[in-house]
Amino acid sequence: MKKIIKSAAAVILVVAGALSAAAEDDDLFGDTVIDGTTQTDVSSAGNGSTTAEQTDSAHGTIFRNGTVKVGGQFDMSLTSLTRFNESTSAEESVRQTVLSPLADALFTIDARPSDNLRLYFKSGIHYPYLTETNAVVGTTGNSQKSTQNLFYVRELFTDFAIRDTAYFRFGKQTITWGTGCFFSPAGNTVNLSAIDPEDTTKQVEGPLALRTQIVFKGSQNCIWAYMIPDTSFLPSSITGSSTYTMASNTAFAVKGDIVSGGWELGPGAYYKYGHAPKALLTVSGTLFNKINTFGECVYAYGTDADWSTNVQWDNKDSIWQATAGGSYTWKEPQITFAGQYYYDGNDDDTWDTSTHGHNIAALVSFAKVFTTDITASVYGNINFGADLCTTSAMLYYSPVNELKLGAGPYIVWSSLDKSPDTAVKLSAELSGGKF
Repeated sequence: MKKIIKSAAAVILVVAGALSAAAEDDDLFGDTVIDGTTQTDVSSAGNGSTTAEQTDSAHGTIFRNGTVKVGGQFDMSLTSLTRFNESTSAEESVRQTVLSPLADALFTIDARPSDNLRLYFKSGIHYPYLTETNAVVGTTGNSQKSTQNLFYVRELFTDFAIRDTAYFRFGKQTITWGTGCFFSPAGNTVNLSAIDPEDTTKQVEGPLALRTQIVFKGSQNCIWAYMIPDTSFLPSSITGSSTYTMASNTAFAVKGDIVSGGWELGPGAYYKYGHAPKALLTVSGTLFNKINTFGECVYAYGTDADWSTNVQWDNKDSIWQATAGGSYTWKEPQITFAGQYYYDGNDDDTWDTSTHGHNIAALVSFAKVFTTDITASVYGNINFGADLCTTSAMLYYSPVNELKLGAGPYIVWSSLDKSPDTAVKLSAELSGGKF
């Protein structure tokens, strides 16, 4: 096991060594994060919001009277994974290659009919689709599943304001509490899904919520308050709607933003009946005006599993989750490094069993390998609690704007005491893009 741990750690050490050598350059850090791969964008931290969206909602919604913006994104790609192991011949491994087609679309409508009203809608379509050949009239299990695969709602909310002091948002929304890149225990507290460490640009799913933001005039400080109805729907026989939830299961959350000296602190709290109450703190800023640094800490009084069987406030354990990390970029030769440590002390709740215990994730992105047509990335993720390690290295070549080809090894240790599963990953991104 020690040999495997040393081998996994060597990947990160080699990367760190290369970066340290480049650090001797006079122009040490770049001004922006540059990512030449499709794997991740360390600047987005997994919340899926664009820079414009973050600017609009950072400290009070900014309205543009009378405008309607329609946009979208097409993701078209083919990815293959060929696994090799000692018990399978190379010929058989090639025959068992897994092919994953991706042909998804995402559409947005951003309408601002008046100075204090904004309507926002983001929806998507997943492959496989509901087509004319497999559409079935009725609501059988198969047809309902096909309909869900065809269409989904990512966000649907309305923004409105009162006297430039209190700002409200109601509807399904991603709550951008966290500061982490690969992991975010603060974001997991209020959202319905976690960041995918291997695809941090993928937006996490948020709940239906009423958000209230109070801005302190003359400063960048503000308070965010949330009321989040339960997502466990029941068939209705007493209301006019088809489903309902119990008011007693509504969650309440509050978080502050305190900005001082280029750093932002975010203390917060979360409460839901029958669930573990939580207190949290986030921090983000820059070191030496160049190194993006972040951290999160979440304290829970007990676990959700404990509270589901005993709602009394005594005899509960203290549960801690904490993470810290950072990222920086060399303008030349256009290399970005991001690393994060995460401790998940919640071994009872099954939010994400693959993160229990100690975790380390790192990514190195090369926006140019000799030429801008060639980019690369090296990724590693170690979880010592689940005895799991994943590493990959991808080299990308884009001969034209409409095509991007990738290839590289993908290695997984399902147990640090055993030999890893080795695979070759090939990818082709085809004529997608945003509009």
